[in-house]
Amino acid sequence: MFAKSQLLAVLFALPFALSQGGIRCNNDPITISNWTTSFETSGLRIERISFDVTSPDAGTSPQTHCTGAIVGVNRFGASGTCDDGGSWNSLALSGSATLTVVLPRECPRGSPFFLLRKYGGEGTWAVVTGGSTGIGRGYALQLAENGFNIVLVSLVQGDLDKVAREIAALPRTKVSTVQHAINFVTAGDAEWQALADVLTPLDVRVLINCAGTNHRSAAPFVSDGPQLSSAIIAVNTTATVRMTSLILPGMLARRKPALVLNMASHAGGVMPAPLHATYSGSKAFIVSWTQALGVELRKSGSLVDVAAINLGTVKVVQAPGLFQDFTPSFTVPSSERFARGVLASLGLQGGAVGRAFVMTPYWSHALLEFVVRSFGLENVAAEGAYNTLAHEAEQAMKSSKRE
Repeated sequence: MFAKSQLLAVLFALPFALSQGGIRCNNDPITISNWTTSFETSGLRIERISFDVTSPDAGTSPQTHCTGAIVGVNRFGASGTCDDGGSWNSLALSGSATLTVVLPRECPRGSPFFLLRKYGGEGTWAVVTGGSTGIGRGYALQLAENGFNIVLVSLVQGDLDKVAREIAALPRTKVSTVQHAINFVTAGDAEWQALADVLTPLDVRVLINCAGTNHRSAAPFVSDGPQLSSAIIAVNTTATVRMTSLILPGMLARRKPALVLNMASHAGGVMPAPLHATYSGSKAFIVSWTQALGVELRKSGSLVDVAAINLGTVKVVQAPGLFQDFTPSFTVPSSERFARGVLASLGLQGGAVGRAFVMTPYWSHALLEFVVRSFGLENVAAEGAYNTLAHEAEQAMKSSKRE
């Protein structure tokens, strides 16, 4: 049982955790021009500064004028204001200075999807793997509503065609769709080349690696067999890496803001899932790989943002025979609601505060992660997950025997 002070700490700290930024708001660098200085002497040496700032993403007011002063002889720091209500400060250390400018309109909020739209524009495309059902379908519909042309990549051509018809029927939406069926488990070089031939000519600005698979029921690893384990790894990890390797070079070459989202899970580290060991490990790979890739892209000055999306329980359309189904509720979102929440929360880490390039956007998932990580309850969570999954597997087995 938690002490009262610990619970209060969670309640006070949670709003802070939910407000932290992950993906950068504006990737385009600001431009400083017309820098001028003048000096006054009246007891103290005062150096007055003025300059103009141009920001490509500042909406209807891309330029503003800033003024301020350095007071004293050590030239240690300076600060001032800008005409549009912005502010600036400078800190000089070891012979160099850092200038920080904050512009209030740098990222205008036109809608809940204001950050998503910076990746869009006429003729731009979004690629969604696993886009025929569940969360992937939700992503595809939301991206189409926000003006992206859509490439749907999944296993069954008929399911892809159905989602394409749904997109075509969206009101006030005129976008193109491309459907490409591929089996990530069995695909060889020829199948991957065929997919590359489809994607390479397109101006892809968003890639969402959402294709995934899991164990059909909770079971010890030794009972899985090598074929099942290999299939889980092929879909959850290998396909994510290969899709990114197909699309990322083009994103970098275009030098435009772009986005890569990889689907992770609480099972990938927040609370490992015994009896789903291979799935759990595949999602841990996604988190670590995304974080490493994110640092590479940031250090290179790339305009490509990347994030791993952590999630807990979500209602999805499940294949017959899976051991449990979930009903949408206040704490369990539908796949459509979850996808909308992710795309409307770009730039927020949610419960993944302190974990670079990771987002946990849905509130109940964020709260669970924040509590588990804040109080070091990973082992407790894993033990609890084992007990829950073992019970569910036992109930499913009894039910199948009765049938």
